Amino acid sequence: MNLTPKKHFEISFPLLLLLLLSLCAIYIVLFAADTFESIEAQASTSNSARTSAAYIEEQIHQNDTESSAISVGALGDCDALIINKTINGKAYTSYTYCYDGYLREILAGPGLHPDPDMGTEITNLKSLAIKECSAGTLEFSCTDIAKNSTTKTICIRSRQ
Repeated sequence: MNLTPKKHFEISFPLLLLLLLSLCAIYIVLFAADTFESIEAQASTSNSARTSAAYIEEQIHQNDTESSAISVGALGDCDALIINKTINGKAYTSYTYCYDGYLREILAGPGLHPDPDMGTEITNLKSLAIKECSAGTLEFSCTDIAKNSTTKTICIRSRQ
């Protein structure tokens, strides 16, 4: 088979076009995967502070009753949301705090004094600062490992 320059061009041009199209498709897939990974990593780190703040807010709202006492205190060297409640006639204390890079929670029975490392890890968190602004108003700030911060102020309705 004798190929003329015209025939050679007719065969090689579609092959080169197919090769170019394949390279573009591979580039698009790799670029999209890299973009997805960076967005996913950014979303997972920025959600940690908001998730922790929402968890603490929900703890306050769930226990904002006449039979529960919500206060701010410490567990070891950590600021803690302390909720005293009665379950089946027994007094329990719930501590929500940040320790060793995690938001943690522990429920202690009567007369028990737990250590901060005993709590259940809830989510990644760098720091938690809780303070009582006025009678019945709590302010807390959650900071995640990416240094994203969320601050909330909540009114405790059972104290009004």
